[in-house]
Amino acid sequence: MPTNTNKKTHIHIDTINADSLALVRTDIPKEEQKIGKRLPFFYFWVKDHFYQRSPEHFKKTSWSFSDDPKPIEQNDDLRQELIEGKPDIVGLGVYSWNQDTILKNAEWYRKNNPNAIIIAGGPSAEATKEFLENNPAIDLVILGPGIEIFKRVIESCMEGKSFTEVEGVSYLRDSVLVKNKPLPRKHDPLLINFVENFRDEVTDLILSYQKKYKTVIFQSYFLHGCPYSCSFCEQGTSLWTKVNRRPLEYMFKEIDFLVQFKNIEYEIIDQNFGIVKEYIDLVKYFISKNVDHNVGFVNPTMAKNNIDNVFEIIELINSSVPNQTGLARYAYLALQDTNTDVLKLNGRPPSNEFEKIDKFKELTKHQRYNLNQVDIIIGLPGQSFESLSGTLYDLFHHDLLSQRPPNLYRIVPNSPLTEDKNKFKYDACDVWHRQVSMTGMKYIEFDDVDYTQTQYKNKYLIASETITSVETMSAYYMFILLTHVSGITRWVDTPLNYIKTYHKKTDKDFVKSFTKFFRPQNRHLLPRCVVKDLDYMCRWFTGKDKFLMRRDNDDIGYLVETTIPKYRFHFNYDEMSKLFHDIFIDVLGHSDALLNEIMKWQKFMTFFPGKKETSLVSYNYDDIAKNNSDVYHLSRFNLTFDTLERDSIIKKFRRYEGIHVIPKIKWEEVDTSKQKPLDISIYYDSRV
Repeated sequence: MPTNTNKKTHIHIDTINADSLALVRTDIPKEEQKIGKRLPFFYFWVKDHFYQRSPEHFKKTSWSFSDDPKPIEQNDDLRQELIEGKPDIVGLGVYSWNQDTILKNAEWYRKNNPNAIIIAGGPSAEATKEFLENNPAIDLVILGPGIEIFKRVIESCMEGKSFTEVEGVSYLRDSVLVKNKPLPRKHDPLLINFVENFRDEVTDLILSYQKKYKTVIFQSYFLHGCPYSCSFCEQGTSLWTKVNRRPLEYMFKEIDFLVQFKNIEYEIIDQNFGIVKEYIDLVKYFISKNVDHNVGFVNPTMAKNNIDNVFEIIELINSSVPNQTGLARYAYLALQDTNTDVLKLNGRPPSNEFEKIDKFKELTKHQRYNLNQVDIIIGLPGQSFESLSGTLYDLFHHDLLSQRPPNLYRIVPNSPLTEDKNKFKYDACDVWHRQVSMTGMKYIEFDDVDYTQTQYKNKYLIASETITSVETMSAYYMFILLTHVSGITRWVDTPLNYIKTYHKKTDKDFVKSFTKFFRPQNRHLLPRCVVKDLDYMCRWFTGKDKFLMRRDNDDIGYLVETTIPKYRFHFNYDEMSKLFHDIFIDVLGHSDALLNEIMKWQKFMTFFPGKKETSLVSYNYDDIAKNNSDVYHLSRFNLTFDTLERDSIIKKFRRYEGIHVIPKIKWEEVDTSKQKPLDISIYYDSRV
């Protein structure tokens, strides 16, 4: 701390957002960037809170931040800044994606600034003896909502008092963990108003970011905390159950400020957007003020309950003028699972799941392809392969399989699962990723890309008393695969319509056979390429390999866990088509001649690299599968795909560009002299 009373106390905030890993120092041209750069919200929040709650002390402070993913010891410019202006107090925002770099930075701060007070907070800062012993550079850890606690630590240091007396901190004393009692939430008001209090600094930073980044993301809170006790969430502990509310007029001021800029995204990071009526007022205000559609609205995490509010918000979004609000036009449904026993076991509040599903279906009934978000977690304590098969059926039957892959159960420190009173038995593993995932857009991590500055790890629940790691990976793979062939591409519709219409089979019959093929004991039923995918995924998931080591077909990089099944479906189409053909035969219990013809039609209609046949004289087997007529006529079908050249597809992968796997279809009549009407009755003998 400063010994000269005229010297200001220097507070430095070190936090790295996930987007920084993907953008900073990567030299991606601005026009090709697929994600935005977030402002340092944690820095502004802490600074603003201190300004409002301790104005006299604030006058005696100076503030700085860093969000560069490159460790300080390798970062010449930042290192020089921190040597010239040594901070007295360092706040570390520790998250799963940045913890290795942040903790290395803590060592640098301690070595080069031994008198600094170093404080760790955030979801991955653990108030445990093991964490503090492994990271001796850290003086103390703040648990839970820590803005007010951090402010009190600063005050104690500035006043020459011991920070060890502050409520809510944990530290080591003579190798013994000391955990002070929590700070009551009533003493931790939510006062974020930095667009008013530090307008010039925020403006300058936005403008400087916009020179380098295509989009700037502005984060904010309206409600902080969560009334629920979900096992998978840091905010499920008693530290968070009191919800603090920010003045709504502060939110309105933020919106008024942001609409002055272009290429801004507004990201409200509340855990239960829509839980109270004021969220509706917030969305209405945003729509009314964003008349020049300068500001996008990042899709928030919708409330688990209060479904009337949630769906009113979604309807507001969908009914707003296209391209005006920036609000993405797809619906969000927070399920986590459809099995109520699993949800209850994990502290997830009962929320009329199937009532939500019915409303969701009504809202999205006009969509052909599911571009929505249905939140599912695989690996929840209490789940089994059997229960997940039931959940998969529920989602498939209600047409809820959507573009986002399910989440693997990520163990968050300081959550109900990690509390001493936790009743679950489970195995966990640190699982490494080369780079932050571009959800649904990243297929290959290329050999010629340097991932040393972007790699991070998550701690996943890999096995419990009811599910093994092999079952977890199998379930994860089959969820993504079925999502792709149903909700996203609708590929499965035609053969499924056929077995329903002509053989009276059901969705339940199909999903039963589909999940049967993915049971670990039935690996012999899967294509060899899928078996190898699962073997590599299991090795990665259980820590046998640091990263996922499954190579792509062209041997130019590694596949990505969230898109392996999608990649495999198109890049190994013959094997995957045979897999589904075998599944349909398993549903029927026998081979079927008309099904054979339908699968040939499916190959013609499907995108895969190097595809040659894009024009075909054929019957329309989509119509045949639905039994639209007794007699069918030949037509010429011409398909146009975005690209079929392998090199062009790989280039799109590199740029994280979407691959348009749905062709444009044109048909034309066939000369009557070549017409051969098809009487569907000739196939009757092949069916039971």
